[in-house]
Amino acid sequence: MGAIVSRWRAKPTTVEVLEGIDKDIQAFEEYREKNQRQLKIWVARLLLYSALLYLISCVVVYVWYLPEQMIGRLILALPFLVFPILIWFLRKLMIALFSKRTERNNEKLEDLKSQKRKILEQVMETETYKNAKLILERFDPDSKKKQ
Repeated sequence: MGAIVSRWRAKPTTVEVLEGIDKDIQAFEEYREKNQRQLKIWVARLLLYSALLYLISCVVVYVWYLPEQMIGRLILALPFLVFPILIWFLRKLMIALFSKRTERNNEKLEDLKSQKRKILEQVMETETYKNAKLILERFDPDSKKKQ
């Protein structure tokens, strides 16, 4: 049934395809900016909350629970030495996850841009001069600068 309906459906025009690609490109660029903002926010929150937790726990341990033996003090100080290293690794992990997400987004963005360039080259070859000029003015403002 789908094959029968698809025969009567018109193929999307070049302008419609280019509009869709432009919309997708804009969405990917907005996603990249949003992703960078989220990375900054999450890293800042991680550092802020971990620093506050670290300071509060240091004060609590120093005021209420500081053993008199040196071995007890060393054992109690061990988490305070490990905690900054743990936070540093968490920060690196967050940066790696966000950069992987950004990299995937950039790959899709480059694919769309190359697809758009390919379609614009086909427009220059196949369309009439008037239509090609209108399409290029609308979707490739850089072509004027090149000429």
